[in-house]
Amino acid sequence: MIDGGTIIAKTLSELVPHILEKGWGVISKRKAKITAEILLDELARGNAHLQDAADVDEVAAMVFECAFAAQRGAARRNLRLLAQVLVGIIRQGPPLYADEFLRWSRVLADLSREEIILLATLHKHWQENKSSKEVTIPVAATKAELVGDHKTFATIEEFDLTAASLIRTGLVVLLPGWDGASFPKTTSRLELLLSIARIEDVLAENE
Repeated sequence: MIDGGTIIAKTLSELVPHILEKGWGVISKRKAKITAEILLDELARGNAHLQDAADVDEVAAMVFECAFAAQRGAARRNLRLLAQVLVGIIRQGPPLYADEFLRWSRVLADLSREEIILLATLHKHWQENKSSKEVTIPVAATKAELVGDHKTFATIEEFDLTAASLIRTGLVVLLPGWDGASFPKTTSRLELLLSIARIEDVLAENE
């Protein structure tokens, strides 16, 4: 008797390369190969399954979005991040909704390595200081970890500019401090992302 999971895995392994290599000729073969490898790797790691044939169209739409990101020049780390979110959405279903993935893609495809590091580090320190009402504590701890010689940010100004740029994503908000200054705080949307994505794998991905 053929196991249903084996059939699903075979379907996925055939579907992804077909979409990327045959159905989207604009993308270079190299980018298509890289994107397919990352997607298949994350699908295997996440033990993601299609529950019925009707979901294939939604999966195809999400794979196409990864292809668009690759075509636009998204780094491997961003493709890895997108693949992990795709797997997370598949594991939620059915039903599957590609528009949910499209919303994530618009945010994640353009994140820089520095922005990803800041998000992960800021989240860590906010989690460690949940009970504190003082917004400066987690932000000061994040700056101490990331700003300085041979660190992610050479200056406080670079840190602040990157934190401000992340407001566009909805993953960070700015809270007012007592002296009129603003301090970045992570959001529940970022918590959802970090429950799906393995940031250490993303950052280790080659450009």
